[in-house]
Amino acid sequence: MQEITAPYNFVPLSGWVFQPDWAHQVSHDVPFSDGLSGNLNIEITAETPVLVGDKQVKATESGEVHFFKVNGHEAIPGTSLKGMIRNVLEIASFGKMQFVDDRRLSIRDISGREVIGNNYDIGKPKAGFLRLREDSTVDIIPSDFIHISHRDMEAYLKSSTYIFTNKQTPTVRQKYEQWQKLTPQSADDMLLPQIEFNVNHATMPKMATDLGNGLHTGTLVFTGQISDKSQNKSGKYRDFVFYDRREEHNALLVSPNVFKDFLYIHGDTDDKGDDKNSSNSWRNFWRNRLFKSQHHEIPVFYHVDANANVKSIGLAYMYRLAYNYSIGETIDYTSKNHRQPNGCDLADLLFGKINPDEDKSPDNLKSRVSFGLATLVGTAETDEEYSKETILNGPKPTYFPNYIRQETKESTKELASKQYRTYMQKDSEIRGWKRYPVRRWQALNVQAVKNEFRGEAKTNKKVTVKLFPLKKGTTFQSTIRFHNLRPNELGALIWTLKWGNDDRLRHNLGMAKAFGFGQVQLEIVGSDIRSNQAPGENLAFDEKYYTSLFRELMEEEYAAKKQRNNTQSQPGKWGDSEQIRLLKAMSYPEHPRATKETLKHLQLEDSQRKNQFVVAKQNGLVLPEYGKYANRDALLFPRKIRKLPLPKPSQTSPSATTEVNTVNHWIEVTLNELKKQKRLPATNSLCSKAVAEKWQQIEDVAFKNEVREEISHRWTNAIADEAVDWWKVPPSAAMKRIKKIYEQG
Repeated sequence: MQEITAPYNFVPLSGWVFQPDWAHQVSHDVPFSDGLSGNLNIEITAETPVLVGDKQVKATESGEVHFFKVNGHEAIPGTSLKGMIRNVLEIASFGKMQFVDDRRLSIRDISGREVIGNNYDIGKPKAGFLRLREDSTVDIIPSDFIHISHRDMEAYLKSSTYIFTNKQTPTVRQKYEQWQKLTPQSADDMLLPQIEFNVNHATMPKMATDLGNGLHTGTLVFTGQISDKSQNKSGKYRDFVFYDRREEHNALLVSPNVFKDFLYIHGDTDDKGDDKNSSNSWRNFWRNRLFKSQHHEIPVFYHVDANANVKSIGLAYMYRLAYNYSIGETIDYTSKNHRQPNGCDLADLLFGKINPDEDKSPDNLKSRVSFGLATLVGTAETDEEYSKETILNGPKPTYFPNYIRQETKESTKELASKQYRTYMQKDSEIRGWKRYPVRRWQALNVQAVKNEFRGEAKTNKKVTVKLFPLKKGTTFQSTIRFHNLRPNELGALIWTLKWGNDDRLRHNLGMAKAFGFGQVQLEIVGSDIRSNQAPGENLAFDEKYYTSLFRELMEEEYAAKKQRNNTQSQPGKWGDSEQIRLLKAMSYPEHPRATKETLKHLQLEDSQRKNQFVVAKQNGLVLPEYGKYANRDALLFPRKIRKLPLPKPSQTSPSATTEVNTVNHWIEVTLNELKKQKRLPATNSLCSKAVAEKWQQIEDVAFKNEVREEISHRWTNAIADEAVDWWKVPPSAAMKRIKKIYEQG
């Protein structure tokens, strides 16, 4: 496995958020002196099969998704178009990443030290009974626990065949129902079964023995049966008995946040009761027992912190752990302005904003741009070639090799250190704005169930769906209405619709983007533009003029921001920034990475029966960037800020006590020190062996790799000619030897 592949990638999240200084003047009622109102008529043409889905229709086997219809005719809701355009404008105008489902995710797959590192101090879980108290608070009564063998339980039940298998009793509910059927003990089926046993201290782990005739009595605690020993030598064949319950005064209070994490991690997303058909043990069995039974308690495993406070709870021995930081907090680390409710970005000014704080409702903004229903031109034809049965399973932000920004080697495909960054570290950063890159027609690929999926996905039709997209070339028409926009705001809207008049680029619309569906182009086919000064006169539509106003606005703000911060960032323009170039790259179907081989999901089970997601983590792989950007801007895309001592300067060095907090600062201080020592050549001082030797002495691996990356970028751009790259092809034998120092570390 050479690299991680995925049908999505990321535009890096900027540390700068552009908030227009005229935001406080925006109003529906008070016109701008230069304000414009009117409409744009647009035509939407599908460049690949397109499916804006209606409600899923349940069929005899798998579900079906047909195109959205109004009064029996295919159409595209205006909200779908608005969401598509708003997202592009948010990225292009360096806007806020604010529409985020902020939650603490969880982890259970800790495959090897490459994943665990020093982030997790897991230890052995404790056991107890989670109780819902009368005042609606939650606590845990601690207890001891011991393992119990399925084979011993079957012998106790005098069964000559296996009972507890993933075929017969795959869920917690089915295990308890089977036990209740064979050993009726109580008329109250909400009481969990009790069993007598002795402790076998000779086994590891300790096992319950002498079932039904022992010194101890405990509660049988079943967990899900994902596999079993009868079919797999490493399969599951044990569950648990909780016993020696502590007294009431030993109860441990569970904080609201810990309980909230427990509910979210276990799929408590609605107010419905038990779902008997779910494989989720919380929804399948435990939820009603905690909230609705008269006993209001369930058995759980838990961990405590150094102060003996409950820090996590689970329903299995190896339960999913909540991360230390939420998605929103990783965004905040890049810039708190992204989720700050105060202030508006350019997309807010055009499309509206609702302040989540009800007390600040006056801060709400009405949309000044609206998209009408897009109606079909001609007749609709379903693309039978791509009407296939598949599984739509969205990417999960828990997969940190893709979703968290990692320090990588020069190839950008592998970790630079031995440990991934996750949501556990305070200074981790979100990877950026997720986009589904458009692709060549030849790269379209609907993943067939029989070839791409395994196990239940092949047989359980409830998880499959058949798509019915419309053919390439299908056309729709819609009208965009705008009110009281400034000329540069209208330019922003037009630039976003037309990609700055670049006809090579495409938008993404509707379902199944991971397969290449929904690539569309927009054309402005008519307009009616009126100024607030002369509303009776229809102004001529000049696309280049309006988009130039938006471009000038962004170039001016981009340059001013860098100048105000007095950074040593690489020079450049807004149009050449990493954010714009990567946004456009993912909208260009002829991009070198827009291939079927690159834009595909990893497999849960490949031809060698290996889980590619796990293998990728064990090999330290990272989702590569969608394009190599040589002039990465240190202001807009800041590296992790660490206060580190200089790389072991000599004791007589005047900078011995100096601290550095950025890559550029380290380079500047190091060059000054070597210059005073007269150890630098007259020209191209950053290409000297002395700098490479200083770099070797940096102890922090991640920071060391950041410095090397910056040095490689400066070598690459030493001569302003794209054909000359000193890092790729060193111009002398001496520089080849110096580059080897950086490669060897």
